[in-house]
Amino acid sequence: MDEENMISTLLPKAKDDDLRAFVRELAGTDADFAGKLIQWLMSKYAAYTSKPSVYVKEVQRLFRLTNEEPRGRHYWETVLDFAAVESGMEQIVAALRQKLADGCYDIIPLPIVTFYSELADQLDDFMESEFADLDSAAQACDDLILDWAKCPDVPLQEKKSLYETLKTLSDAEVMEYVNGLTEGFFINYLTFIQTPEEALASIEKRETEGRLPEDVVHRYIDLLRQSGREDEASEVIRRNLDYPSVLDAELDRLYDQQNDPAALELLDAASPPYRNRADIEKRKIRFLTRSGNTQGLLNAYRYILLHSWDDYEYYTKLKELAGESEWPEQYRLITEEGAHSDNSELMAYIYAEEKDFPRLYQTLMKARYNILKLLHLHMPQMPEEYHGNLLQKAYKRIDAEAHEADKRPAYAHVASLIQEFASLPGAKPLAKEMVLRLRLAYTRRPAYMDELNKLKLDSDSSK
Repeated sequence: MDEENMISTLLPKAKDDDLRAFVRELAGTDADFAGKLIQWLMSKYAAYTSKPSVYVKEVQRLFRLTNEEPRGRHYWETVLDFAAVESGMEQIVAALRQKLADGCYDIIPLPIVTFYSELADQLDDFMESEFADLDSAAQACDDLILDWAKCPDVPLQEKKSLYETLKTLSDAEVMEYVNGLTEGFFINYLTFIQTPEEALASIEKRETEGRLPEDVVHRYIDLLRQSGREDEASEVIRRNLDYPSVLDAELDRLYDQQNDPAALELLDAASPPYRNRADIEKRKIRFLTRSGNTQGLLNAYRYILLHSWDDYEYYTKLKELAGESEWPEQYRLITEEGAHSDNSELMAYIYAEEKDFPRLYQTLMKARYNILKLLHLHMPQMPEEYHGNLLQKAYKRIDAEAHEADKRPAYAHVASLIQEFASLPGAKPLAKEMVLRLRLAYTRRPAYMDELNKLKLDSDSSK
């Protein structure tokens, strides 16, 4: 029984007092364990307290965590433990977010200010460490502050005061390396301490200077709609259809309104160059389904099938929707539209499902990649009349790679290909012939001979 399973089995049998005594003793002798225990206990406590000081102490403690990182071949350097700060700060923000949901507004700003203040003192670590990454934690802090600023119960003066504090912190040089307190964050924040008219004016001015950040676009649309400027909101949406969240938010709104024609028209407008068309067709499905547009669904399923690399499920969906009467026409379109496809795996899958062996054979003979994988998947089900040429194709591919190999890893790879090739129906004699030829050609390469000698071409596994 391994240690993890043993602990899971024995732990329920332990007495609480004995466990507490053991934890106290270990915490007094093992600094690593003590640090992790403090983090766990503080996170538990912080989740239930409404004292900002508790959260502040936890943030400060996070910035005292250190880690050793290699600095060349002969020495190590102690730096801030970025992974621990990241995960710890995300836990704190999660607890604060729950407090915000409970109406505890006063507790929110101070821990976030502390996080950025502590961060401002860490420039040296950021400059020297290749692992310096606190983007997720910074983004979580920004999102929480924006949600706090949205709350109408927070006094306007407090919002303005925090804005100035954060503006000052954003000037710290370390902020160049952290995805927090960005320009988009401040544009967004500003709209929550202005009247709707002032906010719109500031966003519109910013748009004349360059592209708006994605989150600001959402705020812009909301403000326009609040002001009754629906046509302008629609124009903003159309200018920003390459932002996925902007497109999806508007699609959700139109879906709730049951405005399927408008949604489909918007998706047509969002087609390339804005987005991958297969993604657009997937977004159409719920609207086409609700409006009963069977032909539109057939076209969408077929396009997704032929232009997505791993969405084989759309073959089944397309065939079920088409039914026996419509499937021949759909299959004809698939063969025509897929004739020049680079996705040989998909086309081989479709032809194999349809037992269309002539097209399957042509697809396998044209395949440029994964030929052994494709043959293992499909050759056993094909008539033997196709086997010979397919085996010769695989043989030539492996043989070419075998003659290019020049080091042991490459020799080992060639040997693995030969072993895999030998397990195909009727391929074992060809595999043995290839090995013989390679032994004659490269007898002065002992590493190559060693790898070829490891082959088991007469075992049951290679039949």
